[in-house]
Amino acid sequence: LLWSVSLIFIIIVVRFANMKSSGSTGSSTGIVFAIYNIGSFPAVVLTGPVNDYLGRRAGMFTGAVIIIIGTCIQAPSVNMHMFLAGRFLLGFGVSFCCVSAPCYVSEMAHPK
Repeated sequence: LLWSVSLIFIIIVVRFANMKSSGSTGSSTGIVFAIYNIGSFPAVVLTGPVNDYLGRRAGMFTGAVIIIIGTCIQAPSVNMHMFLAGRFLLGFGVSFCCVSAPCYVSEMAHPK
């Protein structure tokens, strides 16, 4: 279900990016910025179970791996679709790190 929702988001974004605007680049700029946050939505459902099942450190590692993959897709992008896919994965991975890291730090803090 989660991946089908993610694929629907990607299909909508790709179709929106293919629409010809009236000479302005505002809509394509908006998509570039929004796809990062759109990538965070499906990750919210997975971060809790991954952190509970694998642990906080593994959750941060999972997020870091997804961020590296997203960067490897976005950096050499040759078209808008590849760039958007990389930004989607970056948003997906950052959600893992943003949820896992504070919990891990508070668990590792020395009690007084």
